[in-house]
Amino acid sequence: MRRSPAYPLMVIWGILLYAAPLAAQRPGVLVGRVTAAAGFALPDAEVGIPSLGLRTITNRAGRFTLAVPPDRLPSAPVSVDVRRAGYLPQTITV
Repeated sequence: MRRSPAYPLMVIWGILLYAAPLAAQRPGVLVGRVTAAAGFALPDAEVGIPSLGLRTITNRAGRFTLAVPPDRLPSAPVSVDVRRAGYLPQTITV
């Protein structure tokens, strides 16, 4: 059985918005796009913040939105994992 090679992922990140103390009821939102190194979108990639137990899946355009509830907003950078079958997993700190 021949195994297909794993390719690197390239992730274009949006902004993780942290709720200010005056706006404690607003969730933080991480938005972005997952692409292959060649630049094409990667649908069905899993994007998650393991330390918060949050994850989502990219749409057909490789875009994702991950909402962080106000009571779980981190005060320090967090690691975001991206995985897709056939590609090497990637972790980025935001």
